[in-house]
Amino acid sequence: MSVDPYTPFNDTLDEIINETPERAAAVAKMLAEVDEERRAYRMNLATIRKAAELTQADIAARLGTTQSAVSRAEQRGDMLYSTLLAYLRAAGAQDAALTVTVGGRRVEVLLSDAAQAA
Repeated sequence: MSVDPYTPFNDTLDEIINETPERAAAVAKMLAEVDEERRAYRMNLATIRKAAELTQADIAARLGTTQSAVSRAEQRGDMLYSTLLAYLRAAGAQDAALTVTVGGRRVEVLLSDAAQAA
């Protein structure tokens, strides 16, 4: 397939994705998985807030920001450690940590340490 320099990139990308039904299905599956991961991430921040029996307005007041900024933060796909830590502290979390398993070993990093190192 040759790329026409006058064709908008999104159109070219759509052509490439839809070149075969198999490719289109694979891309659709990947997009669905990414969307599910993003939904779970957003739900987790809101779940933490709700577990603390707080509203977005409560968190906003504690952070000195607006409710809409808290809503946007809950919907983001990523954020800085320092921003996440501030959100978690506003929700009342203590000793917030990231826990991962690497090579069969559980490793925990305090979010406050990660935020300072970043």
